Amino acid sequence: MNELNLPKEAQHALEKAQHCVEKKDYGQAHKILRSLLQVYPHNGQIHLVLGELYSIVEEFDRAISHLSQACQRMPQDYRPIFSLMDTFEAVNAHADVTTLNNFMLAQFRQSPEVLYKAALHCSETGQFTKAKEYCKRCIALCESSSKMVQLLAYAWLLMLKLDASMHCSSSADQLIKLLESQPKNSPQAMLLHYGIGEVFHHLGQTEKAFMQWQQANNIQRMQANFDTQDLATFFGQIKSVHSPFTQHNKRLEHNNNANVEGPILIFIIGLPRTGSTLLETLLSKHSAIESVAETTIISEQLARYFTQHFKQPYPLFMSALLQDSCENDTLLKNARAIYNSAIKKRQLTAPYIIDKLPANFQSIGLIKRVFPDAKIIHLSRNFDDVALSIFRHHFASNEPYFCDLSQLNVYHGFYQSLMAFWHKAFGSEIYRLHYEDLVQQAETLISQVLSYCGLEFEQACIYQQTADPAHTVQDLHIKPIKTLSAVQVRAPISNLSVGNAKPYKAMMNECSK
Repeated sequence: MNELNLPKEAQHALEKAQHCVEKKDYGQAHKILRSLLQVYPHNGQIHLVLGELYSIVEEFDRAISHLSQACQRMPQDYRPIFSLMDTFEAVNAHADVTTLNNFMLAQFRQSPEVLYKAALHCSETGQFTKAKEYCKRCIALCESSSKMVQLLAYAWLLMLKLDASMHCSSSADQLIKLLESQPKNSPQAMLLHYGIGEVFHHLGQTEKAFMQWQQANNIQRMQANFDTQDLATFFGQIKSVHSPFTQHNKRLEHNNNANVEGPILIFIIGLPRTGSTLLETLLSKHSAIESVAETTIISEQLARYFTQHFKQPYPLFMSALLQDSCENDTLLKNARAIYNSAIKKRQLTAPYIIDKLPANFQSIGLIKRVFPDAKIIHLSRNFDDVALSIFRHHFASNEPYFCDLSQLNVYHGFYQSLMAFWHKAFGSEIYRLHYEDLVQQAETLISQVLSYCGLEFEQACIYQQTADPAHTVQDLHIKPIKTLSAVQVRAPISNLSVGNAKPYKAMMNECSK
């Protein structure tokens, strides 16, 4: 039974709790929701918001309990199923995700939102034939509703990744016609510009493709609320607080002989779109390695712990944390326990764990202080190819350097300067790897990376896939790949994307001014 209609006062309280969650005021949100639940214990909406809150703060068992209740009390609503699927994915319960996906499709077979969610899930797990089927059905349903244009645009973007036959003039004509009926700077217009650009790119019409991507980037740039140059102080502080301590690793070596419990961590860092998903996928085939994928455990959970103690944000608290003291030894031990707890919550048990958030390049000093035995792989790629890949893809976050080439150049400068600083400080402790070398000599390079990590090479790391991605999945409960490379990375290793930016170089230079 579900208490469907909350009184107006309770509904306002629920909305306030949701607002608190958006503002990351989780304590206040939790207080409001627990109070509401005492009065309305059978209300599915309250269970849904509370379950989503518990999932955000990684109380996954509680999240699953409340989201399951929300599913039971809101049988005509697919939203609790979506949230429960996401939570099961977070704890690597992939069989449960598949079960929910199938149940959802049976219950809501004519829902375009459900079909898109199923298409996304199947694309992330390599079930491309099913993904295309669901995507086509989603598009067909969305086309008959003027209220579904944004979802239609997302479905088109996914379909263009899944099906090469969609890269044709008729697709461009359809998308352009749809675009003409949309408000000029709307989110759906932005997505359609990205899609049209992708069609023109595959048709070899580079000027038309670039113009469409530029339109998409311009719209998204309007949503960014800061300028990349504003980060200059932050990047400068990282270097200034570490400089006194990074001479010959003097302070960081202090912790090297500590009894460090838990798995050995492998951090893959660099810029986005440099091939980190490919490297993660290859390394994760090793019997001793699992991946936590892209998480903010370092930048949020650990940084928040030290910020609360030292009353200073990252990187300023590093000046105190890099001092030798018994107090710091305790803090470092607690920080490792926080990370290890996050790993256990995700049901990862391998002796080596990959953390592949590219932006962790900003936190290498913190990583080495907390995890002196951590392996850090700096993956780089020709910057023109990186820039084009970022420029032509839609990133959900509205950082200016993801939607403006001139802003990306500024960010690249910060990245280059900081990485030069880290390489000088840590030398061979940071392993350098180039994407172009990886795709040309995968077996040799993966063997060297594994050796750097202290592991023997296993042939399983270099997989061979069939030409048809529909036949590449051996296990339907495999871990999803939740990045822009989800489709590409399941194809055979190739160098097809090397040099992609050459036809666009002049246009990119002009746009970067």
